[in-house]
Amino acid sequence: MNDEHSAIKLEAIELEQGISKRVVCVFCGGGTTHEKSMSLTRTDDAIVYHCFRDKCKRRGVVTSKGGFASSTVSKADIKSINNPYTGPTFVLSDNTKKFLCNKFYLDEDDLRGWRETDQQDVLMPLRDRYGSRYGYIDRRYIGLNGSERVPKSINRYENRDVPNLHFPQAVNNNVTTIVLVEDVVSAHRFSKYIPSAAMLGTNLDKRAAVHLRQIGIQNVLFFLDADANKTAEHNRKTHSLLFDQCAAAIRDTDGADPKDMNEEEILFWVEKIPVLLEGK
Repeated sequence: MNDEHSAIKLEAIELEQGISKRVVCVFCGGGTTHEKSMSLTRTDDAIVYHCFRDKCKRRGVVTSKGGFASSTVSKADIKSINNPYTGPTFVLSDNTKKFLCNKFYLDEDDLRGWRETDQQDVLMPLRDRYGSRYGYIDRRYIGLNGSERVPKSINRYENRDVPNLHFPQAVNNNVTTIVLVEDVVSAHRFSKYIPSAAMLGTNLDKRAAVHLRQIGIQNVLFFLDADANKTAEHNRKTHSLLFDQCAAAIRDTDGADPKDMNEEEILFWVEKIPVLLEGK
């Protein structure tokens, strides 16, 4: 095993099964800012690593016995590994409910099935198109916990056979148009007015795109955070042939992210969706 893979093992030596952490990439060094761009996740018998910098994107698996699966390991192989949350969970406290509702304009219905940990981190259920849970987003908020954690969000999958999408509400066969956002909270905000789903990131992968088409989605609008206009447009171009209408919302870069918008701001964009889908 070379020096980089030895370094990965050392970085992950204290990780328990299913736990992830971010570190400076042992291959690219995180660029000039030494960004903690590499994710390490401990499974039952391996360490999965992935650098998210566009100029690196090294990924692979280091086994606990010292073996190494090279960075040619496919995304599908890495994404097939479950990492469920295994600690104790609790019904949201009144304080946590109040914090989430005040911060994101959420209500009791939005928080159905949400849990918190003994560290006061929030566990947001990940649900498939039928409403069945297949994992959680493990999210730390400084306003609740009081201390930093890197990364702030950890995807906890119980069933990786499900496409990487979160549906706040079940989607039936009559739904033909959907808004795609980055995160769970943003999806809940939009779903009050139009069917929505979270991509759990900034890009719609091919498997998730095909899944949407197979369940009857004909039209999609990518509505990403305010600083991701180029990524939204990239998604539009990538998937434009798959859907009848495919659009990206291009916004002022200083605008609020979907999860932070008030009701008036979201309604403004919801009313523009038909026009955006027509490309006007």
